[in-house]
Amino acid sequence: MIACNAASTVLGHPALTRSGLAICGVIAPAIAATLADPARVVRVIGGRRTIRSGLYRRALVAAGRRVHARVAHPLSALVERGQLDTPRVHAELGRILAPLRQVEALVLACTHYTALLPAIRGLLPRARIIDPAAAALAEVERAWSLGHVRSDMFLTTGDPEAMRTAAQLAFGVQLPAVQRVAL
Repeated sequence: MIACNAASTVLGHPALTRSGLAICGVIAPAIAATLADPARVVRVIGGRRTIRSGLYRRALVAAGRRVHARVAHPLSALVERGQLDTPRVHAELGRILAPLRQVEALVLACTHYTALLPAIRGLLPRARIIDPAAAALAEVERAWSLGHVRSDMFLTTGDPEAMRTAAQLAFGVQLPAVQRVAL
């Protein structure tokens, strides 16, 4: 499970396709969840790499949706520092979401943003929020029939300790060992 939109933009990378592993990213399940929503106009907020990849835009436009995508920096960095309910986060969310006030459906194209759901819902109370993390988890549970088997492995292309710290600060989750991998 690649639980990152930016990393999911490279699922076709030869190193991943040769790995022989079953890999699920968050973008395809999020697109499916968005297409299941009745909104004809969809807003997408995400990191620079995710938005610039155009993966959400192309798939949703091909299905007849109007899409407005917006880079939402520096939200992920603030979440990783545990700044979930600070004046800075609220100011950044206000700036990023101001043009989206009348949105019907908002795709959170960064799994960090789920940590900001209360603040996002406060600013966009009528919007239906589409959470790629929840959509991907549902897809993994459906497709992989994991049952009660639990074997978590956490990998990062970044700093393992930084990942552990960010998980604790943002989500209150204590990760076991995190391994660094290179693509």
